[in-house]
This record gives sequence, C-alpha cells and structure tokens, in this order.
Amino acid sequence: MLRTVFIILLLIHALIHSMGFIKGMGWAKMEQLSQPISRGWGLMWFLASLLFLTTLGTFWVDRPLWWIWASGAVLLSQILIIRQWKDARWGTFANAIVLVGCLIGWGNHRFDSRSMEERDALFEWADNTMTIQSIQTDEQLPEPVVRWLSLSGDGSWPSGKDIIHYRQTGRMLTEKGGNWKDFSAQQWFTTDVPGFLWNAHVGRGSFMPFSGRDKMVDGHGEMRIEAYSFITVVNASGPEIDQGVTIRYLSEIVWFPFAARKPFIRWTSVDDRSAVASMDYPEGQVDVTFHFDKEGKVSWVEALRFNQDLNKLVNWRVELDPSSWKEINGVYIPTHASVSWDLPEGPFTWLEVDVLEN
Repeated sequence: MLRTVFIILLLIHALIHSMGFIKGMGWAKMEQLSQPISRGWGLMWFLASLLFLTTLGTFWVDRPLWWIWASGAVLLSQILIIRQWKDARWGTFANAIVLVGCLIGWGNHRFDSRSMEERDALFEWADNTMTIQSIQTDEQLPEPVVRWLSLSGDGSWPSGKDIIHYRQTGRMLTEKGGNWKDFSAQQWFTTDVPGFLWNAHVGRGSFMPFSGRDKMVDGHGEMRIEAYSFITVVNASGPEIDQGVTIRYLSEIVWFPFAARKPFIRWTSVDDRSAVASMDYPEGQVDVTFHFDKEGKVSWVEALRFNQDLNKLVNWRVELDPSSWKEINGVYIPTHASVSWDLPEGPFTWLEVDVLEN
C-alpha cells in the first residue's frame, strides 16, 4: 500500500515540476505559479521532473540504487522550491517524504552490501577449511533417509557444487497476535563444511520495514536485525545462537539433500518413518528428528531449540507441504515450509517460506 502511495507521490511531484518548465518556456501562463520563471530556470524545473520520473521508474522495477536518483531530485527540487517559496513551499513536505524513502533505500543498499561482504567471507572460509571427505553410503544410513535421498535424486547434483543459493519469499510474524509481514530473502549454504548466510528484507512498503541477517560460520552463529535497514535493534551471538543456527542448517538440508551424506551429519534410526540427524557445534551437539511419509518425502522436522522469549529449550517444528515438492536444479525438494514453536498455550506458527528457482 505505502509503495503505491510513494509511486503516486513521485508521479504527482514530477508533473508539478513540469508546470515550472512550461511556464519558464513561455508555453502557458500557469497561474498557480505567480512568480516569474526564466527560461534557464524552467530547464531546471524540467530536469527535476525528469529526475523524479527516473526515480519512479527505478523504484518501480526495484533497482537497488534508485535512492541516488531520488536524492538528486530532492536536492534540485528544494532549491527550486526555495526560489519560488511563495507558490511552491508545500512541495517541501513531498520532498521530506521522498527523503525518508531515500534513507530507507540507502539503508537497504548498505545492509545488502555488508551482507554480501559476509557472504564472500563465508565462501573464503569454506574454501580454506574444506578437506577431502568420503560420503556416507546407503548402507550407512537409516532406511527412511535412503528412501528420501533416492526420491530426491540427490545423486544427480553436479559434482563439486559445494555452494547452494536459493531465493525465497514468504511472510512472518514478529509477535504473537501481530500482523503478518511479507519478506523476500536470499540464502547461501556451504556444504563441504557447514555454513550459511540468510539475508532478508521484511515488511517493505509498511510503516516499519526491517532487514535481517542470520549466518553460521565455523559453528558460530550471529543474528542482526535493523529497523529501516540502518537502526540496529538486534545484534546477537553466543551459545544459544550457535545452537539455533546449527539446528537450522540441519533442518534446511531438505533443500540440498545430498548434504545428508556428509560425514559431519550423523544419522540414527528411530523407526521406518523417522530418523535423527545429529551435528556438533562448539558448545555441544544438536539433534533434529526427520519424519517421512510413505512415499519417502520429508513431512516435518523438529528439534529442541532455545527460545529467546521463554529463555529455555522449546520444541521447534518445520512442516513441509507435500504438494509443494518440485524439481529445482535437478533435485526434487519441498518448496513451501511453515515454522512453528510448540508453546505452552499451543502451537505458534510464525514463518511461512517459499523457495524459488534461481
């Protein structure tokens, strides 16, 4: 909604500036502008209009540097408004709104740039840490895991592909009883050694957008959340975060199932429909239980994960929509997941995510 309002504001502001151009060129009187405008300054009004239209176009197609055009448009516009203050002073309010949008756009660009630097550092760490590893064979894995891997076609994944990238969309709740916020994200995984980086923008077009970044490097996790992409509200690390990102990595191998054969994941059979995946992190070990349907698809995964609000371990669950399985990059995977906490008062589903083909 706010995105649409912002686009309309840019269009109206551009059209209003075109009035100064028309008056300056002498094509019409434009009685709304009582003060004289020379031909040269009329061209400046045209340039401001053009900058606002360029801002509109680049914002419309979601170009990351749209805010640079907007900054130039606001600066020139305000100079023109000051010169025609008697007639144009109310345009200052429009410029103030566009300037707020510029700050958010700059914040998004800054946040993404820093995340990309961290992504590159993750890749460099993985390259420097990687060792030659033998993979686990079917004989070493529980039967339901073997059925899942056979169904997924894990053997068709290109040899040597140790970095996985997915785009994601979805929605999340930041508090129980709150409103759902749409998000878009990108996530990168390393598979020869376990690591990931998740970069998301939440609530774009709302009154309170924010950006989030989770990462796991060398067994350690870090979570950062910034309101408007430049005001830090969360910057967390430590044993509880380490535990959480390790659980997350294990759970998300449903999107790159060949990693289930990596030696850093240990499998324990439970029955013919479930198995436990275990992995070490600096402070201990995490266990994630995988549940499978009769076809071999993963139905849901669950683990005891540290909940920051309750300050204790709580059952954390990811349900995978059986109708959402698709072939992406030659591998058959679920593309829709719902994430919940099993709270004392009942399940709290706080995240729904769709995985998109790159």
